[in-house]
This record gives sequence, C-alpha cells and structure tokens, in this order.
Amino acid sequence: MASAPDRQDGCPLCGAQTRRRLVTKMGFDVVRCTACGLVYVWPPPGADELEALYSGGDYHAVVDEGERRRTFARRLRQIEAICPERGRLLDVGCSKGFFLGVARDAGWDVAGVELNRNAADEARGRGLDVRHGDLAAARFDEASFDVVTLFDVIEHTSRPRDTLAACRRVLRPDGMLVATTPDVGGLVPRVTYALFACTLGAWDHPTPPGHLVQFSRRTLRQLLESEKFAAIAERSEHIPMAYSVGKLENSVLDVLAGRHRRRPERVVRAHTGAESGAQRPRSSPLRCLPRLGVRGAAWLVIGLAGLLARATRWGDSRWVAARQA
Repeated sequence: MASAPDRQDGCPLCGAQTRRRLVTKMGFDVVRCTACGLVYVWPPPGADELEALYSGGDYHAVVDEGERRRTFARRLRQIEAICPERGRLLDVGCSKGFFLGVARDAGWDVAGVELNRNAADEARGRGLDVRHGDLAAARFDEASFDVVTLFDVIEHTSRPRDTLAACRRVLRPDGMLVATTPDVGGLVPRVTYALFACTLGAWDHPTPPGHLVQFSRRTLRQLLESEKFAAIAERSEHIPMAYSVGKLENSVLDVLAGRHRRRPERVVRAHTGAESGAQRPRSSPLRCLPRLGVRGAAWLVIGLAGLLARATRWGDSRWVAARQA
C-alpha cells in the first residue's frame, strides 16, 4: 500500500521543488506544489516510520466486516458495469481480503497484495492468494490481470507514479485500473481549509504519516496521464461525516495544545487510534468542555458543508476507472 521514500527532492507528481506550506500536522509539514497543485507531506516519513506504521499488528484491527462487505459489493457492481466479463483481478492494499472474497464469490479469479503481515496471513487463512509486501516485490507476471484495484491506497504512497507504473506492468493491454482516493478539491476540504487552516493552522486533510499525498480532480487526472492511463469513468463520492468530524476535531485540538509540531513516539498507535496527535488520557468532565465545543463546531461546519456537497455532487472522495492509453 505504501512505498518507503528515499527522500526525493521534488513534488511526487511533477518533480518541481517549489512548495508552499499549508499546515503542520504531527510534526510533518503539509505543502502544496506551486507548479502542479499537488498537496503532499514534506519531507515524507522515513522508511523505518512507515515500516512501523504498516507492520503493526493492530493497524487493521478495527474493521466492521459486514459494512466492508456491503461497500465492496457496491464496488464490484461498479466494476462489472464497465467490465462484465469476469477475469483475473488484483487488489493492491487488500487488507484482510474482504473485497477479494466478494469478488471470488462472484466468479472472479482473485489475488492481492498487502503490507501488513498479520492482515495478509488472515486473508490467506481464508484461502485467498495474498502476497505480503508491495506490488513491485510481489513478482506477478506481466500483463496477467484484467482489473487492478487501488481502494484508498494511492494517497498512502510517497511515489504514486511508481505505484501506477507497477499496476500498468501487471495489467493486460485492455485491462482496467480502478482507484478511489480522497479529493482535496472537494467542498468539505475547501470549507475546512478556509475556516480552520487559514486561521488556526488546523486542517483535516491529509493525515500524516498514513496519507502522504492528496489529489484533486486535476492532479489525479495528471497522475493518470503521466503513467499513460486514460480515464473512462469518474464519479464524486463522500467520506462519512463522522470520520471527517473526528479528524477535524483532533487537528484543531492538536494545534490548540501545541501537539501538531511533535511526532508521536509510536506512529502506529497515533495513526490507528485518534488519526492525529498523541494518545490522550481520560480527563474530568470539566476538561472535556473544550473538546465538546470543538466537536460541536466541527459537526456544524462539516454537516452543513457535507449536505451542500451531496446536493451539488461536489464530494471529498474520487472514484475513477482507467485503461492504458
């Protein structure tokens, strides 16, 4: 799912070395490339930090299996609407293999790649062909898949072009790439940036060290074109409001408490728990008042912006299907 960076000098998309800082989160600067507009984390976390994040045994622990299966059944219907012929499908960053199980039950020949060893082992325990590691190390044959999926994966890699190049290598010439990723140009990210990032320096997009890049419609299209993919279908989607509220709440509280400039001692715990900042001990009801106030403001802003985003189909996530150009 993620690639360990070797401290590239420029933008992960266009290579430009000029950037503007937007906010600081968990000791990382979130910047925007002044050339192409890509939002990314600079400098990216080191290989040891990413290894700690994705090899942690509890990274995939909190999963609602029923909800995941319903989501992935919908994802499969979206794929089959474009590619009705069931062939061979590869899911990159497949976690415990829930989507692979849904696709296998529908008649697809499936395989997966997963960085978290425990999750990969659990998927293999279900009889799935899941290889531990990244796609480049998985050693799948060239041109051996009809569909490659990247569900909320591309934002986790510091080298998204390399990830797409690896996908292109294993896709058949008429194969299809399907990806989902947060859309930093959506209405909710724009509103929260204007209200909270430009004033307090707190923002809910993206969340390092897990999310290293954040695309807009334009930069996602540029990424696809740079690796010789042509989009054949696109749609705007919506991140659940409760998830966005939690991220914004923690980001604001981190800034108010001065935690945003400090990297947590345990990256894994910070990413899988609060999604931002260090773990917080329980406190008295009186001390909870600031959090409740921030939470109320976050719900008000994201709730109203989210409703408008749904009405205008200006969501904060992007679904795209592409074929090799």
